[in-house]
Amino acid sequence: MSGQPVFGGPAYYIRNIVHTSGDSLKFSARPAGLVVYNNTFCTETRPRQYSNGQFRNNLFMGHLPDQPTLSSMSYTSYTSFDYNGYRIKPDAKPLFQWAQPVKRLQDFTMTSRGTKDGPGNGTEWFQSLKAFSAATGQEKNGVMLDYDVFEGVEPPDPEDRSRVFKLEELDFRLRAGSAAVDAGCELPTVTDGFIGDAPDLGAYERGKPLPVYGPRL
Repeated sequence: MSGQPVFGGPAYYIRNIVHTSGDSLKFSARPAGLVVYNNTFCTETRPRQYSNGQFRNNLFMGHLPDQPTLSSMSYTSYTSFDYNGYRIKPDAKPLFQWAQPVKRLQDFTMTSRGTKDGPGNGTEWFQSLKAFSAATGQEKNGVMLDYDVFEGVEPPDPEDRSRVFKLEELDFRLRAGSAAVDAGCELPTVTDGFIGDAPDLGAYERGKPLPVYGPRL
């Protein structure tokens, strides 16, 4: 899903499901004002070269074992991530890749993105959600999880990128008691009427009717 050309926003990305091989978000031509709420991304999430992004209640379920679960490079210090769920990938080095200015009014230019062997200028690497949160102040309420949060979804196979999935093959509803249930935050007009102690992560609230896509009678 592309964020360009969006130079002021807000642009809203709410309750989408992406299940494919490739990136879920194309934020790479300096778009600004991006609101990303309650999405299920079963793919890599690498928003780069963007400003003022707000990410809440999303599931980031990247499937490439050696790639970061999240790779974010924002030009503004007020881009914010919290109450999101991230897939556990032990082989990913790093698990989180992060670049963002510290001061509120500070120009930021990426001069080097670094490699897996070390950071570039302005880029930080983290091997755990705890370390990422402690260093950046982001995701104080984030959780780590895996594909067992779903009733019936397997990660896309990177060796079979041309496979076409049928809707009935995938069940993105959340399993009862999974780490994604009641792990979100309230978002007015988005999570109204949630079931349980708090909103769920991802596109589907457990216990509520599934949305209807396409033509309606």
